Amino acid sequence: MRDRIVAHLRKNDLSSLVVRLTTFRGRRCVDVRVYDDPVFEKGFAATSVGVSIRPDLLRSMIEALEAAEQAAIREGLISPIVPPC
Repeated sequence: MRDRIVAHLRKNDLSSLVVRLTTFRGRRCVDVRVYDDPVFEKGFAATSVGVSIRPDLLRSMIEALEAAEQAAIREGLISPIVPPC
C-alpha cells in the first residue's frame, strides 16, 4: 500500500508534525514524526523525532492524548474547547 499523509501540523517556523499511514518493515503503521522544512523547496526531510505505532494501538493513543489534553486544561496550559451555540 502507498503512504498517505492524514495530517500536517505546523510546529514552528522551521518544522512540521506529520501524521501518516505508512509501511515499516512490511507492516502498516501510523507514523507521527517531526519533519524539517525544506531547503530550497526540495521537500520535507523526516527526522528521527517521532513514533510509529501499530494501527490496533491507535484508539489507546487517542485516549492518552485526550487525557493529556484534559491535564493541560486543568493546569491552564490551554483553554477548554467551547462548543458553538
